[in-house]
Amino acid sequence: MHKSSIIYSIIFYVLLAVLIVIVAHGMLADAEKIALREFGSEKLTIAYETMHGIESAVSSVKDNIEYLATFPQIANLDESASRSIMKGLFNSINSIVASITRVDSSGIIRITVPYSDFEGYDINYQEHIKRLLKNHQPVIGGPLKIVQGFDAFVIHIPTFKDDSIFTGSIAGVIAFDTLKSRFIEPLLGDTNEIVWLANAGGKVLCHQKYKFGKQIEEIYSDVNDRRLLNFLVDFPIKDSGWLTYKDSRGRERILYWYCKRIGFEKWVLGIDVKEEAALASLIPLKKKIIISSILALLLAVLGVLAVARLTERKSVIEQQRQFLKIADYRREKLEYILQFARSLLTDDMSIDPYLKIIEGAKSLLDAPIAMEWKFLNANGELIPEHSIIGDYRIAEELRSAGIDIAQVPLPVVIGNIDLSKLSGYVAISVDVFSDISAQWKVIVNTLKSICSTENFMVIPFSVKDRYFACVVVPENEESIIGSEFIESFRISVSQSLYIRSILSELIANNRINQDVLKNVDKAIFLVDSHFTVLSASPVFYRLYEVKEDAIGKNLFEVVPFLKNLHLEEIFRDVIRTRMSRETEETYLSSEKKRRFTRTKIIPIITDGERVERLLVIVDDVTEFRLLEEELKHTADELAQKNHQLAKLAITDELTQLKNYRYFIEQLPNYISQHRKKGIEMSLLSMDIDDFKRYNDTYGHPAGDRLLAEVADIIRGFLRSEDLGVRYGGDEFVIILSKTDRIEAQDVAERLCSRIARTSFLGEKGIRNEHITVSIGIAILTEDIANAEELLRQADSALYESKRSGKNRITIYDAGGENPKNRKNIR
Repeated sequence: MHKSSIIYSIIFYVLLAVLIVIVAHGMLADAEKIALREFGSEKLTIAYETMHGIESAVSSVKDNIEYLATFPQIANLDESASRSIMKGLFNSINSIVASITRVDSSGIIRITVPYSDFEGYDINYQEHIKRLLKNHQPVIGGPLKIVQGFDAFVIHIPTFKDDSIFTGSIAGVIAFDTLKSRFIEPLLGDTNEIVWLANAGGKVLCHQKYKFGKQIEEIYSDVNDRRLLNFLVDFPIKDSGWLTYKDSRGRERILYWYCKRIGFEKWVLGIDVKEEAALASLIPLKKKIIISSILALLLAVLGVLAVARLTERKSVIEQQRQFLKIADYRREKLEYILQFARSLLTDDMSIDPYLKIIEGAKSLLDAPIAMEWKFLNANGELIPEHSIIGDYRIAEELRSAGIDIAQVPLPVVIGNIDLSKLSGYVAISVDVFSDISAQWKVIVNTLKSICSTENFMVIPFSVKDRYFACVVVPENEESIIGSEFIESFRISVSQSLYIRSILSELIANNRINQDVLKNVDKAIFLVDSHFTVLSASPVFYRLYEVKEDAIGKNLFEVVPFLKNLHLEEIFRDVIRTRMSRETEETYLSSEKKRRFTRTKIIPIITDGERVERLLVIVDDVTEFRLLEEELKHTADELAQKNHQLAKLAITDELTQLKNYRYFIEQLPNYISQHRKKGIEMSLLSMDIDDFKRYNDTYGHPAGDRLLAEVADIIRGFLRSEDLGVRYGGDEFVIILSKTDRIEAQDVAERLCSRIARTSFLGEKGIRNEHITVSIGIAILTEDIANAEELLRQADSALYESKRSGKNRITIYDAGGENPKNRKNIR
């Protein structure tokens, strides 16, 4: 093999190993992306649930405070009775509320539960109190440090005597330490995880380390990563998301955040974790990929060594060929006489000469033997028909070089032996032997085991520094070599040397095969056409949990469950079609765990085109299949959660109609589509008449049920192309596609009538209460410039319905702004 071929082979194996490593690390990178998405989805879901938990807690406090404000004793500032009622409520909600306070119309604290030390304090200097005293509307104040000493925010609900005279407010104080212990601290997974709560202005409300009032920039003051700095500059960038950054020590971290409006401002929940926490589940996979990469490199090394070994052997043969072509045979006389031993075969041939030949040949695996016997008659004349060369491969090499080993001249006398009286000799190449004397002893003993003559003489000599040996049989009257012996000896030696050459190749190849089988992580085994196991790698025994030696036994008796997997039929089909097959199997191991395998069956076809062997390669793909199933399950869960989040983002939670945000986004699209198609569209704005009276009379839960039932009625009037929206409070909006003025009027009348006929919950939970609604209708015309104009016209028509006595429908006329241009149809 040329030097360039060697280099190309080495480059091929190295590139193959590098490719395997690159593919393995590419798979790891993909797995890391999936793990980060899954971990991020989980953290954002936790943040979402936590913020909704905070919102629910705040709403619950607000509802209870509003309920408290309806008591006459509270509204009339009956201090004794009010204190008792406030204590009762405080005891039921003290898990979230730090205190309940009654403030009079001048902004002075009159009653505080459970603390009375601050009664009489004037707090009308506080901004939220100023708004309350001016507007007489509910106020959520904070975050701030209140007079009781809490870092908190306050919910103020105004109180009215006789439903009209403003008498101050009743307030609930929610301390941020309470939110921290109830909602923030349960999120802390480990010491490396940071959780904080801040408002939209960047003020820290809760943090496991920093106190209330710090700015969010101060928490990350030692971080100089631009990704995080950009986030802090535009804090918060969007309602939810995540980003990666490097901390002051250069470690990768991930910050997840979720925003939620609490009261009159937006709050942000942040969860800051190490990136390695998100990738913890991939540590076993990383180890396996590293091991696989090392095995790939080892296979590359084995490939390079195999190429080098083959190259070396071919180089030796090439050197021998060149030497024989130009050899000028010089002879040196060396005399070396080995001990002679008598070795005669017994008459019954109990000792098998072939076995001895093979046994002796095991130590000569790398020694090519060129063998020539020259037989002489009693007159010393050559008997040509008995001159043979046993190793046919080297004979071809000699003939191609034009050399006849029988004609190589020897000295007339070697030692004390006259060569003219020799019965014959053998020339054997021993240039690869380091210890000539030991190897000759093996050769002589092997040859003596098949010869019936008494004496040998072995005479070494060299030609061009290449060693040969002349094995000499002297002529002896008592042991004349007859024709029968000559024929027997010729056949025996020729067959034995041929067997030795095949054995040499088999042992060398087997040594390489065994090295490969021991280092490959697949189960590889060879069976004959009757499914008898001929060889098997160590992984075969581990994968199929075989405890005994399988060689020489039927495969389906050693591994019975393979029959249940229909592999026997597949093996027969491969033998019949002489085509390779690949299958995948699933079965339970002895530990009742699922195992997945991929099996490749390759037929080995002889010269007669018969399949005599099957090479089977089994790859254990259990981990990849389980990971694939897990990733699919995770992807399905993630898609479901994303769908739920998307639905929650555009749906009103109470009524399950679309919310204000979705309506504002979609109204321009509806207008654009209808104008493009040249069809009409109507917009209905609807408000429940005297909803506050109903809500005050029967309470907020009853009011919520009423809104939900009205939404159900609205849903019954919607077609697939229409859109129903809870606009806010007790106001609803309906987009009627492909609907002109007359059709919109018909829908509105039927809707009003349907609601008016419905009985809603009243006193003692009995459905005996009836309500009415007012509706304003705007029709999409060419004069309407945009969505805001259409919505303004519908609101204007609704206002006219309310002003004209409620329980009415008004259609806005496009002719002008005055009431006379609006048509009241009820």
